[in-house]
Amino acid sequence: MSDSQPAVNTAADIPQYPIPAISIGMPVYNGEKYLREAVDSLLAQTFSDFELIISDNASTDATESICRQYEKADRRIRYIRQQENIGVVRNFQFVLRQAGAPYFMWAACDDKWESCWLERMHEATGEDGVGMVFGEVAHIDENGAETGHPASGVSFDYGGADCALTRRLRFYLEYERLGKANCIHSLFVRELTGRLDFMLSEMAGGNCPYDYTIMYDCLKYKKIRQVRQATFLKRVHAASASASHGIKALKLADLPKTAARLLWPFPPKLVRGYLRYSGTQEKVLLLLLLPLKLLAAYRFRLRQLRGG
Repeated sequence: MSDSQPAVNTAADIPQYPIPAISIGMPVYNGEKYLREAVDSLLAQTFSDFELIISDNASTDATESICRQYEKADRRIRYIRQQENIGVVRNFQFVLRQAGAPYFMWAACDDKWESCWLERMHEATGEDGVGMVFGEVAHIDENGAETGHPASGVSFDYGGADCALTRRLRFYLEYERLGKANCIHSLFVRELTGRLDFMLSEMAGGNCPYDYTIMYDCLKYKKIRQVRQATFLKRVHAASASASHGIKALKLADLPKTAARLLWPFPPKLVRGYLRYSGTQEKVLLLLLLPLKLLAAYRFRLRQLRGG
């Protein structure tokens, strides 16, 4: 894979207007339940120089009417309805390609953000070598109450290293169940949007298996900075990818699969994804460090089994 960054194919029909500081892309499908809360938390941001691009993936619920109400009420909102469902990945890619601001952020239609989120993220983007800025995470349930999710409040130290190899190895070693995929909701500098677009094309083609892989790739080019005292409220509910995070009660019929997961606590395609977007030296190091990665996963599983 070439290290060159392909340009984002910006849609020709993007309306011409003063470019804001931040573009926020919100892909949505049948999001009526939490959509208003998500949009309201963005409109309440202390940093107001942004556009919110909502791409409705041919929803069949009240999503369209809700979005059109918000679009009419606030000029920062641009609503696009897809004529047919283009799939989750392509919808994420669509809002990225519609963005024109110097900074970009994805926003899920069921999450919320502390009112200072954009302000704190934007303040940290000027630091040397920083291409992604993220804050702290708190997980909430269907009713907005905080949950005991193991990834809540987790701090990371893999992103600040000046050496790309160091930060990518640190990212690789951290266990995935501790929430590092949440960093896909970082505020990205525009220089990285080409990589994001490329990796989403890879994902749509079946080559890039997870959000982790996208972040691993971005860390080759830029550092990620974690900002304290700015909280991203990640919603955990029945339909969300974060809903299952604990160790479920064991059933006799599930014992073989459970034993296999305990011995190998992440799918093989996860490691293959990291290897695919690594150079030769990195591939060797990733394989040599695999026992340490497994150890981190075992420690997490043991803590979960003990209820810690």
